[in-house]
Amino acid sequence: MPTHAFDSQEDGAKVEPSTGASVHSPDDKARSDTSTRERSRSSIQIYFGGRSFRDEALWAPVEGQFVMGSEFDWIAAGSVFGFEIGAQASFASEDQTVGSVTIDQGASSSELYVGPRFDSALFGSALHLVAGVGPSFLTAGRSQEINGSRRSGSAESFGIYAHAGLIVDLGDIGLGLDYRLRGGGDMTGFEDVFGSSITGDADYGQLALTFALQF
Repeated sequence: MPTHAFDSQEDGAKVEPSTGASVHSPDDKARSDTSTRERSRSSIQIYFGGRSFRDEALWAPVEGQFVMGSEFDWIAAGSVFGFEIGAQASFASEDQTVGSVTIDQGASSSELYVGPRFDSALFGSALHLVAGVGPSFLTAGRSQEINGSRRSGSAESFGIYAHAGLIVDLGDIGLGLDYRLRGGGDMTGFEDVFGSSITGDADYGQLALTFALQF
C-alpha cells in the first residue's frame, strides 16, 4: 500500500487542515504602513496671535496688533516638501494722550502669501516640525483723529516672509505654535493729523497659535 507523507507519525507532528485564513507577515504590515505614509497630506490652518511691527516711527502706539488668518497647505506623497498659500489680517486701536490732547490711533493690515513648505515628524512621533518661506504682499491702513479732524491713508508693500513652528498631530486635527518674520520695502502714502507725510516699513515679528483640519 502506498505511504502518504501526511500519514507519517515518525516526527510526532500533526497536520491540521487548512482553514483558508490569510496570514500576514511583519513585512506585509510594514508595506501597508509605508503605503499609508506615502499618501499626499493636506490641511487647513487657522491662526490666532499677536503681531509686532518693528518701525515704531510709523506704527506707534499701535505697532502691537491682534492677528488672525487661514492657510491651505499640501505635502507631496512620500515627501516632506510641498507648498502653502494663505491670508492674514491684523488690527489695533488706541487712544494716545499728548499733553491735554487725545489722539485716536488706528491701524490694520491684510496680507497674501505663497511659498514652499517643509513638514516632517520628529523621530517618527506625532510632533511635526513645519517651516515655510516665500513672497508676501501686504496692504496697510493707518488713521489718526484729533478734535474731529481725521487723517488716514493706505499703502502696499512687497516683501519676504519666513516662519517655523511645531504641530502636534492628533489625527484629523493638529494643534501648534508658529513664529513668523516678514521683511519688505518702504511704505508711503500715510499722513498724520497735521498733514505731514509718514514713511516706514511693514517688517514684523509674529507669534500665533494654530489649529489645523487635516485630510
